[in-house]
Amino acid sequence: MPVVILQHASSGYDARIDVWSRDLNELGISTLALDGFTARGLIDLNPNQALLGRLNLILDIYRSLEVLAKHPRVDPARIGLMGFSRGGQATLYATLRRFHQLWNKSGTEIGAYVPFYPDCILP
Repeated sequence: MPVVILQHASSGYDARIDVWSRDLNELGISTLALDGFTARGLIDLNPNQALLGRLNLILDIYRSLEVLAKHPRVDPARIGLMGFSRGGQATLYATLRRFHQLWNKSGTEIGAYVPFYPDCILP
């Protein structure tokens, strides 16, 4: 099956992730929604963006890609990434060859990138 990794914005996991997940599922596309905050003890970065380094979410994306690429029901050639705001920025970072070479240990590449309203500051 094809799958899209969904990465939330600075406000954390919210209803827009559920809406996109439902819409993609109706099209026959599985989703994996990442929560990059809860395990780090965070809820919302809007009051203070410095609480989490900009590259942490991209590491989460690559670890999820590693898991998905091995899953028997996932087609590793049909894994996409969609991110919103700060998650959109992480989506842009994931397109960069240097990050792919450093951190992507999955043996596969993301087939499509959809960054929604990312800021475009690169590290």
